[in-house]
Amino acid sequence: MAKIGVRKMFYAKWTADDTYTDGAQFSKISTFNYTPTTSSVKDYGDDVVAEVANETSGGTLSVEANQITLEEKAFFLGHTYSAESGLVVKADDQAPYVGVGAIAVEQNSGTKAYVAKWYKKLMFHEPNDENATKQENVAFAHTTIEADVVPQGDYAISVTKSFPTEAAAISWLQGLAGISA
Repeated sequence: MAKIGVRKMFYAKWTADDTYTDGAQFSKISTFNYTPTTSSVKDYGDDVVAEVANETSGGTLSVEANQITLEEKAFFLGHTYSAESGLVVKADDQAPYVGVGAIAVEQNSGTKAYVAKWYKKLMFHEPNDENATKQENVAFAHTTIEADVVPQGDYAISVTKSFPTEAAAISWLQGLAGISA
């Protein structure tokens, strides 16, 4: 299938009993990319490859956000936010583990599929704060926020499911994030 879009990111705090709390829908996203960390080891015997072990040990999730609100930054990065004091960043803030999912839109022979992807346990890093003058023309800029994807005790990294409608994919992701419809 041809990938033709990405939409509707959801997130929630991960808990030690492998459930999620405080789920919400994220602001708009432009990209949602997972890069696995893999290793490939070959065992040789009698001068030939006798065995190959390929493993995925985690990875990095990169999300390009059209806008990330101050509340979302506080949630993902363990900072403090209030309307009165704004976003307060401290050197010893600890980002929580979260679950994150989004919908990839795919098309094959004119038929669309909505592929919901949920990454079970990850921790986000502080994004760069890049700003530039508009000069002669406006150029839109986005913020990219990255997370380390961490396998759980059962080595689970993610779960992916395809749906015929966007509404069904949204409902599934909301269920994983603990969001009531």
